[in-house]
Amino acid sequence: MKALSDTLTQRVEDLIESHHHERLLTTTAARVVMDELVERNDGLEQAVRELALEVQRLRARVEQASTRAPGASAYSELPRVSAALQR
Repeated sequence: MKALSDTLTQRVEDLIESHHHERLLTTTAARVVMDELVERNDGLEQAVRELALEVQRLRARVEQASTRAPGASAYSELPRVSAALQR
């Protein structure tokens, strides 16, 4: 699970970094700052979508695994999955 969360973390970090083009300084022109902030916002939106898709996939795996194990709760693995994603 750690490898999965590391991979997901790296994917999100790469996605966010790919949308950082300008270093924002107090001397940066307002138009450049606005363009950069719009670009960074787009990157954050993509990262959130990426995370949401991964959470959906993990939830589907957990639910699928619980149907294979008699008496297992579909949500019994979610705390462990959640903790792995937070690292």
